Amino acid sequence: MRKKDLGEYELLLDPNRDYQPVKIHAVRETGHPELNVWSMEFCESTTTVSEFKKIGGHFFPSKAHREFSIKRWMYTRENEITTEYSSVTINEPLGPDTFTLKFPAGTSVYDFRSYLGYTVDEAGNMVLKEGAKEAAEERRKEEQEQAALIGKEAPEIEAEHFLNSQPIKLADLHGLCVLLEFSSLGCGGCRSLMPKLERHHRNPDLADIRIICIHTRATDESDVAQVKEFCEENGITYPVILDAKAPEGHTWGKSFSNYHVNGLPETVLIGPDGKVVARGWFYTLLFQARQLLREKKGAE
Repeated sequence: MRKKDLGEYELLLDPNRDYQPVKIHAVRETGHPELNVWSMEFCESTTTVSEFKKIGGHFFPSKAHREFSIKRWMYTRENEITTEYSSVTINEPLGPDTFTLKFPAGTSVYDFRSYLGYTVDEAGNMVLKEGAKEAAEERRKEEQEQAALIGKEAPEIEAEHFLNSQPIKLADLHGLCVLLEFSSLGCGGCRSLMPKLERHHRNPDLADIRIICIHTRATDESDVAQVKEFCEENGITYPVILDAKAPEGHTWGKSFSNYHVNGLPETVLIGPDGKVVARGWFYTLLFQARQLLREKKGAE
């Protein structure tokens, strides 16, 4: 076995052996803050050397077992895949249905391009769900509202409770980059991410970046106590704000409504000029914020 590239290996198997217990373990680091660790084992060859067909470094038939974990900042997902290779055909003509997905009856299918939801009927046809067009139109409208905020003055924070800080006004933070992290303790990804933000809050190299967590509105004092307890248990000292009451039709809070947040966790980056720069994942926007500050410093 020889290494071709970071995270890529080429199998060079001995054709004189009847059994190949080949194992691979690799760690792939990407430019994003995530780690992809995987291992693969060719654990069976059920035929003799004389029957092997060597195609591109692989022998057939064989069975490959792959176990890998994808580690991101917020979670680790364990995966296990077993693939059996019984034969290989070279240059086989491809029919019109070769790459057509076929789903069992009753399967729900969601098209992320059109935002339309379907149900598969007994004949295998995808039928639009009731209300799918209206839901897709609402989703497109939300995207338009989110996009319209980019380049505009950031809406001021309105909150009922401020933890770890006095009341905050974005107007007082001009000249700094601000990362608004919209969260809720009811969101597993948020609970995992919130403690991780503390080290960035304490990092002296990020003194010109403010991290502010905007939590969904508390319905009573017990909700406030729960968030406060979570912060104390996890050593969170950056500002955590419990949102103000939302307008009619919105439940998460007024700032959530003003920033058109419809999924958690979500981060909004506000530039030194007080305008919304981008929205998305925290670590992507943290990198972008550092770039903005470097550009600002270079222009002065």
